[in-house]
Amino acid sequence: MSNADQKVPAICEKCLGSNPYLKMIREPQGDQCRICTSTYNLFKWNANKGSKLSRTLVCLECARQRNCCQSCMFDLTYHIPMSLRDAAFKIAGMGNFHEVLDSPNAVTKRFNAQKQQQKYLEGGQPDQQLLTDGEPEVSEAQARKTLDEILQKLVQSRQASDNSKFNPKKENSHGAESSNNNLKNTDIAKILTKLPFNGNLTLPKNTSITSFFIFGINNEISNGMVAEYIEQKLAEVSENKEIKLKSIILNHRAKCGFICFEKRKVAEKLSNLVDKPRGTKGPGIMFIKNIPIRITWCKVKSLGCSSSEEIKLGYVVRRQMKLLAEKDHKAIGKKANNGDSSSNMETFEPPGPPGSKSNYSSQNGNFES
Repeated sequence: MSNADQKVPAICEKCLGSNPYLKMIREPQGDQCRICTSTYNLFKWNANKGSKLSRTLVCLECARQRNCCQSCMFDLTYHIPMSLRDAAFKIAGMGNFHEVLDSPNAVTKRFNAQKQQQKYLEGGQPDQQLLTDGEPEVSEAQARKTLDEILQKLVQSRQASDNSKFNPKKENSHGAESSNNNLKNTDIAKILTKLPFNGNLTLPKNTSITSFFIFGINNEISNGMVAEYIEQKLAEVSENKEIKLKSIILNHRAKCGFICFEKRKVAEKLSNLVDKPRGTKGPGIMFIKNIPIRITWCKVKSLGCSSSEEIKLGYVVRRQMKLLAEKDHKAIGKKANNGDSSSNMETFEPPGPPGSKSNYSSQNGNFES
């Protein structure tokens, strides 16, 4: 069968996919072979629903000569790269009749492909026609056994690596593995142990601590909003000259950050002004643009060195904010049951409609008189 008469490609099971009703598009002489540069019948198919079209890359002659898949160019028998297969033959001391020495000359490549095609058409048993001529240099049983062991180990190691990376629940629209799978393998245990999610605003004994850890921010919160909130809070008890912020660090991907002051006294004043829903049993809370943000004493720590670590830390912050909100509601409920209705929590009421504070004469009871 020549390249022009080819009706079925030489494709491995992995490239074909699991769909038993696979449909293929055949384009006669539709592309050039990546190896010998001759034109061949191009085949396209959709391996999975919603995935990109797979296609053949090499012609049938080159694939038959190397015993490889026309699409992924892996060995058809063991589904490993051809370089690994050829190296296994050399280690076992056997001649590899699939190994082909490619020439850099395009004309020579095409001539070799035509020569192998002619040998295939001239003869050989049906079960030998997929292979090129030649026999192994060494036919000892020990060499064959060694080769089989090496190839099986290569196959097992490749399957193990593929299984560890594959997650069918997180495939993207192209059928490939989603980059979000990296989150599952990302370990942020060391980062979490250094962040005080259950800390409080009790003055730390270490006087060198002049910074706060804040968490629960979103993309709307900016450094300027945080600085404006702090200045408004401290303006009630301090002069503007004393309010000196060293830095504000916000990581929106991790949904947390740090507030650093130059002086410890200013930081202590802020800790006294911030609301404490559960006293010393949990972090404080401040509302910036009606967004609740938790705050606690802490030195500046690392919030992750990669985007996957920061994203996973953001998931932890979101979960921690829900837990703290539930604890605050329970604490407020207990105070209400005990008859303590006083609360120092910040409350925000929406502004009234325009003119709600104006007093018109028509609103008086004796307007007609």
